[in-house]
Amino acid sequence: MKTTTTFIYNVLAAVALLLCSMQGFSQDCVSCDTLMKNIRLGFNNTVNNSWEEQTILGNNNTTSQNNAVVIGTNSMASRSHSYIFGSFSESNGLHSYVIGSNSIADKTDNFAIGNTAQSMSGNGFAIGNYTKSFAEGAYVLGLGRSLSIPLENTVKNSLAIGFKSNVPTLFVSESPDVNRTGSIGIGNVTDPQAKLHIRADEEEHATLRLEATGSNKHSRLYFSDDIYLT
Repeated sequence: MKTTTTFIYNVLAAVALLLCSMQGFSQDCVSCDTLMKNIRLGFNNTVNNSWEEQTILGNNNTTSQNNAVVIGTNSMASRSHSYIFGSFSESNGLHSYVIGSNSIADKTDNFAIGNTAQSMSGNGFAIGNYTKSFAEGAYVLGLGRSLSIPLENTVKNSLAIGFKSNVPTLFVSESPDVNRTGSIGIGNVTDPQAKLHIRADEEEHATLRLEATGSNKHSRLYFSDDIYLT
């Protein structure tokens, strides 16, 4: 992480020094604080000069602590090692990352990637447009219906996947122990009661179809006692 931060700083420092040497750029546009190693490129950007190695590229952005980086517009990185690449977004957690617009990574080790992606608890991931992670270690991947109808995951240490809905089509639960595995839910099942729990939507049949392809191939369902159905 330190290597990545140093690389970003060095690249932007080189750009800033180049711009500082050119005519026509005022201090409001380019600011290079060699003592605190803070860089601002653009207009109406604010860094906290009590902290070091903050980098801003764009307009109307704010950084507040060490190694905070914003590349975009109207965004705020408020904690150390918080990063934003986008617009109208916030990165408020230590080692939190945002890539996109109108998105937020609010706690430690949060990731928010997409348009209106929200990761609100530690170690959470919200990936996709209109997605929300609201529990520790909760991952959500896909596409919500709209700004007011997002795809959500509120279950600790789990994965929810869905598209154009506010509930998941596929859910993977937390493993109960280090040498054990979690359970899978299909069809808005966020608390699987079996290793594979399938639930049909209202007015829909609960079905499982096995379809073989090729000549002389069969669809088979195996049980633990070696009995199968063809």
